[in-house]
Amino acid sequence: VFFGLGEAFRSGTHKAMIYAYLEQKGWFKHKTFAYGRTRSFSLIGSSLSAFAAIFLMPFLKS
Repeated sequence: VFFGLGEAFRSGTHKAMIYAYLEQKGWFKHKTFAYGRTRSFSLIGSSLSAFAAIFLMPFLKS
């Protein structure tokens, strides 16, 4: 269920939500900056979780 929800947001819905918010606030000219910032934080979070998994793997039972 959670994986499906995550995939739904990754499929472009998040980009539409960002654009709608920026348009509502009158900040649409900053769309490239805002989308780039959210994408970079997403990639940082993915890399941190990958590193955390490396250190947690020895403690998990097979």
